[in-house]
This record gives sequence, structure tokens and C-alpha cells, in this order.
Amino acid sequence: MTEHMRGFRGLARRQQLRDLGYSTHQIRVAVATGHLRVPRRGWVATGEAPVRAVRAIELGGRIGGATALASYGIWVDDPTPLVVACPPGYSRAVRLREGEIRLWVAERFPSDRRIAWRVSVLDALLQLARTASREELISSIDSAVHTRQLSTADQRALFAALPRRFGNVEKDVDGASMSGTETSPGCARDSPPWRWPDAGGGSTGSAMPI
Repeated sequence: MTEHMRGFRGLARRQQLRDLGYSTHQIRVAVATGHLRVPRRGWVATGEAPVRAVRAIELGGRIGGATALASYGIWVDDPTPLVVACPPGYSRAVRLREGEIRLWVAERFPSDRRIAWRVSVLDALLQLARTASREELISSIDSAVHTRQLSTADQRALFAALPRRFGNVEKDVDGASMSGTETSPGCARDSPPWRWPDAGGGSTGSAMPI
């Protein structure tokens, strides 16, 4: 179970373990003996789980928006420590701390990745579009394309779903841009993107996947 949990980056739905053949009894024993803990009903975590990912689960959602993009290694300009995407109608929401943002948003593009505690790249970009400027959004899209995390089909789906205020974003997207500083002259060349903080706390630098 330890190796499988590492594959989930230390945080998984109970059902993911059951799908691997673990019984409900085995999972309960792992919790009772301290090998796993329960951040929220239906989820289990190890001590190696990313702190902010666990916090997002405790808040009733998953990592979303700029925080999710940073966890994928995609450029973001927004330094918000934690963006949590919660399903509409969730009634057991925990009170937020300073620096935390909760988005009540339905999942539009489910991820098929093993990591269940963050939204898909497509959903994260759509959530970013709620608050980001056009330039900031294009910077992140450029980065997602450059890192090959946004296919041509994904781009079409994204452009069709974006709010009208962004206009024709497609013509300004440049997958050759390695980071946001290359997207537009309006971005400071010496300004680093926000980095996904490790379990010990945040720091700035290149966007870093986990």
C-alpha cells in the first residue's frame, strides 16, 4: 500500500485503493495504525502528501485554478497560496484561512490522471479565467502548450468555453513561449512565476510540478 500511495503522491480516494485490490478492512487497519489518516470522508493521506493538497480536501474540494496549474508545472502570475475548487451545493465547507480562495464550480473536463486531488489542466485554466487578465491567462495557456499538457483538441475545447470578454485568445497563443515572460512585452522579464510550494512552505521561482 505504501508504494501505491506514493504513486498517488500521498493522497487518494479510498475507492482508488479498493480498485487496486485493497479491502475496506485493510484500509481501516492502515488508518487505525497511523499509516494513513483521513482528511475527509472518502479520502486517505500519508505524511508525504502535499500540505496544500490535504488542506484543499479538508476544505471540501480539490486544488484548482492557479494552484493546480502551478502543481502541473505551468506558469502562473497569481501568487494566491491556495485555490480550492468545490462542487456547487457542497454543504460542509470548512471556514477559510487567510490567503485561501474557494471557487464553487462544477467540473467540466474531468481528468483521467491518477492524481485525484487536483482538477484537470483544462478546468484549472477555466477557473483562472474567472479572475485573471487576458495577458495572464495567455501566459498560462502558452506554458501549458509548451509543456505539452494542452493538446490541439484541448485548446479548441478551452477556447470555446472561455468567457467572451477574452475575445479571440487563440490568435495570441504561442506554444513556443517557455514561460509567461516571453508571452508579452507587458510582462517584466526579470519577474519569476509563482512556484508550487513544497511541504515546508512557499517560495518563488519557476513553476514546479509535483
